Amino acid sequence: MKKKVKGIAYITKREKGKRKLLVNLHRDFPDAGLQVPSGTVEENESIEEALFREVYEETGIKSVILIGKLHEYIYFYSPRNEYHHRHIYHMEVQNCPQQFTHIVKSADEDDGIVLEYFWMDINEAREKLAVNQGDFLHLLLKDEIKYV
Repeated sequence: MKKKVKGIAYITKREKGKRKLLVNLHRDFPDAGLQVPSGTVEENESIEEALFREVYEETGIKSVILIGKLHEYIYFYSPRNEYHHRHIYHMEVQNCPQQFTHIVKSADEDDGIVLEYFWMDINEAREKLAVNQGDFLHLLLKDEIKYV
């Protein structure tokens, strides 16, 4: 059985005193559901390097700031019969449109995928994110966020 190391980015911004989460929908694959930027760590790449690479490939955003690591855990992804060692990070961005479209540019199977991005209330996103990506969003709702 395969095991992959994955980075998941909870990218937030402040809006009227509340934290909003950057989420996306696959324009051509609506069944993929609501997601956040994430991806596989490549050989000879740190998790943080992979996270910045994936965020740039999937959003086009270069000016994202790494705030801290929130959690890590093992997730079984049944459609591919794989275990994912997920590393969840909190990142922030200052200036970002309310909505935007991005075409993924990468050297893998995601190249050319069109993603529609928008900001969502964290509580709402917790309930709607696909493949259990929202399982640790509650950590961003605390007054004092603890990073690992």
